[in-house]
Amino acid sequence: MAWQSGFIDALSASSITPIYTLEVVRSNYGVGAPVEIYSNRGALQITTARVQGVQVIPHRWSVSFGGFEVNFVGDFTQYRGNLMRGCIAILYVQLRGLSGKERIGMGQLDQVRGSRGVYSAVFKDILSAFQSRIDTRSSGTRQFSQLFYDTAIFARVTHTWTGQATLQVSDTSNFTKSSAHYGLLYCVPASGDPFYLGWDSKNDSTNTFTLSSTSAVHPSTVSAGTLHVDDRVYNAARIKAAPHAFFAQVVTSTGNGTNGVRDVLPASYGTGFPLPASFFDDADAQETNLYIRSSSGNVYGWDYSATAALDGGVRTLMDTFATVGQWPTVRQNSFTWRGCFDPTGRFGLQPAVSAHITDADIISLDSVDFFDPSLKAVFMQTGMIYNLTGTSTVRTNSFSKSLPTAGQILRDFGFYYDPSLNELSMAQGDRDRMAIWDFYNWTKISIRVSLRLAVLCAGDKVEVSSRFIVDPYTQDGRTYTRRPAMVLEIGYNLSDRTCDIVIGVPPIF
Repeated sequence: MAWQSGFIDALSASSITPIYTLEVVRSNYGVGAPVEIYSNRGALQITTARVQGVQVIPHRWSVSFGGFEVNFVGDFTQYRGNLMRGCIAILYVQLRGLSGKERIGMGQLDQVRGSRGVYSAVFKDILSAFQSRIDTRSSGTRQFSQLFYDTAIFARVTHTWTGQATLQVSDTSNFTKSSAHYGLLYCVPASGDPFYLGWDSKNDSTNTFTLSSTSAVHPSTVSAGTLHVDDRVYNAARIKAAPHAFFAQVVTSTGNGTNGVRDVLPASYGTGFPLPASFFDDADAQETNLYIRSSSGNVYGWDYSATAALDGGVRTLMDTFATVGQWPTVRQNSFTWRGCFDPTGRFGLQPAVSAHITDADIISLDSVDFFDPSLKAVFMQTGMIYNLTGTSTVRTNSFSKSLPTAGQILRDFGFYYDPSLNELSMAQGDRDRMAIWDFYNWTKISIRVSLRLAVLCAGDKVEVSSRFIVDPYTQDGRTYTRRPAMVLEIGYNLSDRTCDIVIGVPPIF
């Protein structure tokens, strides 16, 4: 999904009149009663709104989501049962003269302040809300607010297992798995090291698992041993997918398979507030396969597993994604996927150019940091650990043009690469996409530009031409001419018809 072409064209108009609608929606175990609040009618009306997009920090690849802020006038008390802290809301806008409205934000209410009929409400982004599942229940050892809460489930072996095609336990009823591939059992024998078995199906009447293999499966580091009666078998979580599909499955899965093609996960793997399938731009996200790929150009994928619930929810997953320079983001009206890349093309693959920013677009040049302070030192080596034995692949920069320098940065993703693919080649591809941001300082530029550029998102490639911008790598007497860069942050205000963008510009030699 994306904004309609008519809406995008209207962003370039000399004047626009936005008409907002804020829709409070409710999940089964959420808070806040459903309601719609408008900017042109009702006891409480919207005056202005500002959307703050995703921000990504190069080198660390940590991500923050800005959410949105809405200003109201009117009688707040009539909506006190709707606008409760923690409620989920969707912000829409219609531009006068156009039919239909477009979605521009989705978030969770965090703060409301004001008095005498003038109020401001801050909605933090929905992924920050997903630091815990949208679920207020608790039952025994299972905390439904935790992602993968079903990993607390275990059963005891009832018949000794020595490599048979089936495994019998005390109770299979609460074990869960993706409908797209085999599930995982984390087996803890009384003697010997734990290992994993894969299971294809289960019979809750006989409490029997049909195994996908009689051997230990990834991420086991030992061979399968004997399971004796009363040994424990835990319900481990497993998601095997391309990166963009992994994220789409987590945020859209209901446990019922009714929310689009990515709804393949159990309820415990999801957020508790599944986004409608249309809220994830699958077609756009799949475009990342063109540059998030192995160094040999072959298929790239993850085989993720967990044996414990995640206290940090989706945020914990995002921290894991950062290890390989990838992140979810918001583009126009939907979530999508992006990965870091080398805008110069010197080291790794890169996407197509999304926009050319010129002086005609630039309203103000807010700041130019020749050396982004978020990078404390450049590295002489960058490496990736790509398997369970800790083997790494390293790339070296033989000469640095700045100080201070550090030795090696070594990232570990060996637990999560899909072992059925080429782990070394995937790690080389990830390493090379990040290399220029590890080896060199980059220039960080903050600019206010025309609203037409609100179509961009963090992780897009842009080119910049300006008579007023230089950096340490600009040739004598020259300025920026189609300098390749990556969008690091974006936010916009429809009423002011402005868009604020931060870009990272690595050196060209």
